[in-house]
Amino acid sequence: MLLIQEVMLAMGKSVIDNEVVRRQKGVLKYLDALDLINKCVNKNMQQRVLAAMLEYKEDGTQELHDKILVSRMKRSAAVDKKVELKVVGDEISNKERHAVWSNMIASGEAFVSRLGEALVYADEIDTRRIKEAFPGRWEKYLNMGGTT
Repeated sequence: MLLIQEVMLAMGKSVIDNEVVRRQKGVLKYLDALDLINKCVNKNMQQRVLAAMLEYKEDGTQELHDKILVSRMKRSAAVDKKVELKVVGDEISNKERHAVWSNMIASGEAFVSRLGEALVYADEIDTRRIKEAFPGRWEKYLNMGGTT
């Protein structure tokens, strides 16, 4: 399935219109920003990219991106019966996940910063694994700095 089709479905539309095209461009820019954060070695540059990414949170692009990922995981789980995906009621909210990874990258020591980078790309299953493996750190970075 093409990204434009995924955006259309995530938006609940049945046709590709100008808004779908605009939102697809936003998702592509969001993906580029995620990739840039992963490649940044300089903490100041990471901070600037994270600050710029707030735009994507405010305009709904991040949420749209996450809906597309969940849709992809559901399709993948339907094809591969080995993966049992619990989405309803057991889902870590996008807001919570974003707060944790952005605070980890911005404020964590080397290990925690890398853990935050892993969360940027983690699916729901791996996000849950990280949260369960490091519950103290998860709570610390969730409640840090008023990001939530």
